[in-house]
Amino acid sequence: SFERVTADGKKKVRKSLTAEPPLNYASLGELFDSKLELDARVSQLASSDEIIDKQREKLKAMAAQIQELKKNVGVGVPQAAEQQEAVKILKEKNENLLKTIADMEKELAEAKKGGGNGGKNKDDNNLKDSLIQDYKGKLDETGLVPAGICPGKTAKDPPPVPKPGMPGSLENAPVAVVEKKPANGEGGLAAMLAGKQAKIAAKPKDNKAEKAKAALQKLGLPDKKPIKPNVKMTHVFWSVIPPDQLEGTIWPELSDQSVKFDIKHFEESFGKKAAKKLARTTTAAPGTMTKHVEVVHLIDSQRQQNLGIALKRMRLKNKEIKSAVITMDDTVLSPATVNVLVDICPTAEEKQLLDKYIKDGSDPKVLGPEEKYLYEVSQIPRLQERLQCLRTKHEFGYHARKILDITKLTRNAVVEVEKSEPFKRILEIILALGNYANGGTPRGAAWGFKLDVLGKLANVKDTGHTTMMHYLYHLLEDQYPELLKKFHLPAASKVTQLSLTDVSGDLNALSKAVQQIKSEIQHPPFTKGDRFQKVMEKFEVRASKDVVRLQTDFESVRSDFQKLAIRFGESGPQVQPSSFFSSLVTFEHDLKRVAKQVAKMREDAERKDKAEKEKLRRQTLRKLKKLQQSTGDPDLFDAYKKANSGDTAEVIERFIDRYKAEKMKKQNSKKQ
Repeated sequence: SFERVTADGKKKVRKSLTAEPPLNYASLGELFDSKLELDARVSQLASSDEIIDKQREKLKAMAAQIQELKKNVGVGVPQAAEQQEAVKILKEKNENLLKTIADMEKELAEAKKGGGNGGKNKDDNNLKDSLIQDYKGKLDETGLVPAGICPGKTAKDPPPVPKPGMPGSLENAPVAVVEKKPANGEGGLAAMLAGKQAKIAAKPKDNKAEKAKAALQKLGLPDKKPIKPNVKMTHVFWSVIPPDQLEGTIWPELSDQSVKFDIKHFEESFGKKAAKKLARTTTAAPGTMTKHVEVVHLIDSQRQQNLGIALKRMRLKNKEIKSAVITMDDTVLSPATVNVLVDICPTAEEKQLLDKYIKDGSDPKVLGPEEKYLYEVSQIPRLQERLQCLRTKHEFGYHARKILDITKLTRNAVVEVEKSEPFKRILEIILALGNYANGGTPRGAAWGFKLDVLGKLANVKDTGHTTMMHYLYHLLEDQYPELLKKFHLPAASKVTQLSLTDVSGDLNALSKAVQQIKSEIQHPPFTKGDRFQKVMEKFEVRASKDVVRLQTDFESVRSDFQKLAIRFGESGPQVQPSSFFSSLVTFEHDLKRVAKQVAKMREDAERKDKAEKEKLRRQTLRKLKKLQQSTGDPDLFDAYKKANSGDTAEVIERFIDRYKAEKMKKQNSKKQ
C-alpha cells in the first residue's frame, strides 16, 4: 500500500494490487480525459499567440493613421476640427488595445506556467495530476497499460494481467474508439463541437411559409389575415387543405370574408368557459372398395353425404343430367341446378379412382348412387369449365345490370354535387365560422377543409346544450333561408354504400368469365349432339360487346368522380363514393334532424304558452263563479260564457262591458 496527501492535508491510503486485481480502467479513462484537456489548452495557447499578433498589427495600422492625421492638423485646413476629434478617438482605441494586449500576454504567461486555471485541476485531483506527470507516452511490459498508470509502479514492475475468465479480463472489455486528431494540433472536444455546429448550420431551413406564399401568388390569392377572437373559442378540428393543394379545387372560388354573422353571439355560443364428421362404419376409406349389401363406395362418407343431398334436391336421373349438359337444355339446366352441378363436379382424384375401378374389370352396376353419378358425368370432357360457362350465361344479365345501375347512380350523384350551388354556399359559411373559431391557432386562416368535418359539427358543443350544427341552422334560417329550401342531395344518398374498387373487381370477374367462354368454344364438339359451341358462340359475341361498353362507362364515371373529389380537396385511392358521399349525406341528415328538433322545441314552447293561457282562463272562471255566488246574480256566469272567446284579457274586458250593459238595462227597466 502507499499514501498520498490530498488537497485538504489529509492522508489517504490506497491498497496495493493483489495477485488477482482488476485492471484500473477508471484511471486509464481519467488519463485519456486529461490528455484531451491538454490538447485543448495547447490549441488555445496557439490561438492566443495568433490573436496577439493580429492585435499588434492593428495597433501599428492605427498608429500610422494617427501620424497621418497629425500632419494634416493646422491652420488653413478646413477639416481641422474633425481630424482632431478623429485623432482623439484613435488614441483612445490605441490605449484600450494596448491594455487588451497586456492582459492577454499576462494570461498567456500564466497558462504556459500551468496556472491558467488557477491551479484548479491540481487542487481538485492530485492523483490525476500525478498520473499525468508520470505518463511518458510509453506502455509497460504488458503492452496494455501505459507506463506510470499505477502509482508506485514502474515500467519494469507492471501489474499482473488477469487470465481469461477472471475479473478484469479484457475478453469482455468494451473497446473505445478514439478519433484521430488533426495534424495541426487542433482537436479534442472543440473540434467535435465545431463539426456538430457546422452540420447544424448546413441543415436546410423549413420553407413551408415560402411555398405557401408562392402557391397563393400563383393562384392570385392574398394572404389570409389571422383572426384573433375576443374570447377563447371551442375549436373545429378539421383538416386544413394546404395552399399548394388548392389549385383545381372549388376553394379559391369561395370567400369566407363575404359571410355575415353575429360575432358577439357566436362568441357567446362557442366561447369556452373558464374553469368518453359424421362417419358411417359401413363405408370404405377413400381409395378402397368395400362390399356392403352388394354396393361399392369409393368416396369418403362426407363427400358421399353431400352428393346424395344434392342429387335428391335436383330429382333428376344421371342420364338426364348428362344429356342436358351435352345438348345445353335450359329447361333442365336452370340457374339453381347449374350452381349445384358446379359444386358437385367430380374431382381429378375421383376420376382416377373411377377409371382404375373400371380398368380393373369391376362392375360399375354395384357402385353406390353417388359413385354412379360421378362415373356418368365424368365421361363429358371439360365438364366443370362447361358448367362454369353455362352459369356465366345465366348470370351475365344480372351482373351487367348491377354494374350498369351502379354506374348510372354514381354519375347522377357526381353531377348533382358538382352543380349544387347551395351546397357550395353552405361550405363557404362553415369555412367562415370555423376560421373564426380556430382564430389564433394553426387551424385558423384556412382556405379550405376536408369534408369529413361535416360530420363533426354536431359534436362541437356550445356553452349551452346545443351544437355548432344548431348554430348553423339558425344562421341559415335567419339570413340564408333560400339555401335551406334548395339544399337537397337525393342522388348522393343512393351511393353511400358503393365502392368503385368492388365494382371494378366485379367487372373484371365478368370480363374473365366471358374470356373463358371464348376460350372454351375453341374446342370442337366431342359428340354428335354436343351443342355447346353453337349456343355459346352467339352469346359470347353479344356479351363481349356489353363488357366493352360497361368498361368504357365505368372508366368514364370513375374519372368524373375522381375529378369531383379533387375539386373538393379530396384525393387518393382511399377516396371512394361511399366515404365521399356519406359525408355529404350525413351532413344533410344532421341538418334535417336539427330542423326537426328546432320545430319540436317551438311546438313545445307554443303548447306551454297555450297551457299557461288556459290556466289563467280557468282561474278567471273560478273567480267569476265566486263572484256570482257572492252577488246572487244568476246571469253573471252565463254572460261570461257568452263572452268566452279570444285571449283571457279580452274575455274579461268583454265580460265587464256586457255585465255593465246588462246591469244598466236592469236599472232602466226598474225605473220604468
